[in-house]
Amino acid sequence: MLGSQSPPPEMMGKPIHEEVAQVWEQTLQKGLDTEEIKDLLQKYPPIANCKLVQAPKLNAEVKRAITQQHSERDERLAHVQAQLGAAMGAVGTALTFCLQEEGGTTSQLIELLGDAGKLLASVHFAESQSRRILASAGINKTFKSTLTGTPVDGWLFGDNLSERMKTTRALEKTSEELKIPKAKINTGKTQYNLNSKSLPRQYSQSRGRHNQSRSKRQPKTGREDQTRRNPYYRPRTSRTEPPRRKH
Repeated sequence: MLGSQSPPPEMMGKPIHEEVAQVWEQTLQKGLDTEEIKDLLQKYPPIANCKLVQAPKLNAEVKRAITQQHSERDERLAHVQAQLGAAMGAVGTALTFCLQEEGGTTSQLIELLGDAGKLLASVHFAESQSRRILASAGINKTFKSTLTGTPVDGWLFGDNLSERMKTTRALEKTSEELKIPKAKINTGKTQYNLNSKSLPRQYSQSRGRHNQSRSKRQPKTGREDQTRRNPYYRPRTSRTEPPRRKH
């Protein structure tokens, strides 16, 4: 009863046609050739009445501000988005055929193709958000809300980015002017540079006077000091006294 429980079985969908499964698995493992991707992109161009399936272009203002590495990474992600847009074009074309036909199986195909299209659109949106995060990593934080606060359109950070940045800069300047300036507090203490090799003038002068007073208090050494401590000490003189006569 309290023993370990086996994990629940993984939910799997119904099997698809074997040939379709083999083609998809091979593509998932090895990808598609560059020429084949190019042909598919030409076969399924962007939808005329749904232009947002195209990969949004990176705004020129942002492209000049980011590094070359970030720019190249954005180009790779944009290429992936272009393939998603082509896939949505293929699904949309098939879905349009189903909507134009009449039959018992049409409604089921419409549902399946509609779900596939919504999932592709969701991945397309997620790629746009990833591109935004990577591109805005080195951007001034003041403008981040301006960059990400607009929905994606034909441009990654929305249209009229320069005008929106000017508005943000003007609002930032106005808000700074409205703020009450902080009063400077004078502590009255003199700040000394601890890394300086020389001492402040006032400190060096007081230290010099202190050393002079100490030198005055120091005891004298040498003969002058010996005359004070030894009562029998007699200094030598340069004059020689004549010998005393014996009586």
